[in-house]
This record gives sequence, structure tokens and C-alpha cells, in this order.
Amino acid sequence: MKARAVAVAVSGSCAAVIYISCALHLSFALLTLIAAVNYGTAGPLFATIQTIVPERARASAVAVTYLFTNLIGMGLGPLAVGVLSDLFRPAVGDASLRYALLLLCPGYLWAAWHIWRAGLTVKQYLKESGP
Repeated sequence: MKARAVAVAVSGSCAAVIYISCALHLSFALLTLIAAVNYGTAGPLFATIQTIVPERARASAVAVTYLFTNLIGMGLGPLAVGVLSDLFRPAVGDASLRYALLLLCPGYLWAAWHIWRAGLTVKQYLKESGP
């Protein structure tokens, strides 16, 4: 889970660089890095869920994980960016979307902190439950 937390934090930093950069090739390279890192760490996340949750509830646990991920990531995220972009438009014009996205980048660090804390809980649980 520490690796997942670091990956999310690095993704946030890369996303911030993407939003402030005017270099197209750099932005595409960083976007590729973000996708690779985040998709590459999804497997261990779901393996952890499968390890901790009892057999009869595993499918439900993954479904709930996807539900909240999609509600926030595909529901509230775009809505928040749109609202912020509309609010910034009078002040910064066409760059409003850039600044709206940039303003939400600290959310990656907030998520990374929660992932790190969850990792400590998982580690403690596995130590207590034993092999």
C-alpha cells in the first residue's frame, strides 16, 4: 500500500506539471506515466481486498470499491472541475480549465495520505490475524 500511496502522490505531481506545461510531448509522456503507474498498482489493491475480505463478501467489496471510485472520479470530479472553471473564467479567460484542474491536484496528496493510512491498518490486521 505504501507503493500505491507514493504512486498516487507522484501522479498528482505529474498532473500538476501537465496542467502548467505548454509542451505537448512532455504532457503526453507524463500522462502515459500516470496511466501506467495507476493501472499498474490497481492489481495489488484488489489483491489486498481479496486477502482481507471473507470469501462470501469479496465480489461485493470490489463492487463497492468501484462504486465509490466511479462516483467520485467520474461523478464529482468532472462536476467540480466544471464549476471551478466557470468561476475562474471571468478572471483568467480561456485558461480557466487549466487552473481548475490545477487547483484539484492537492486532492492526489489527500488520497495518497488515506491510502498510506489504510496500508498501516491492513498491515496491522495481517499481523494480528497471522498466517
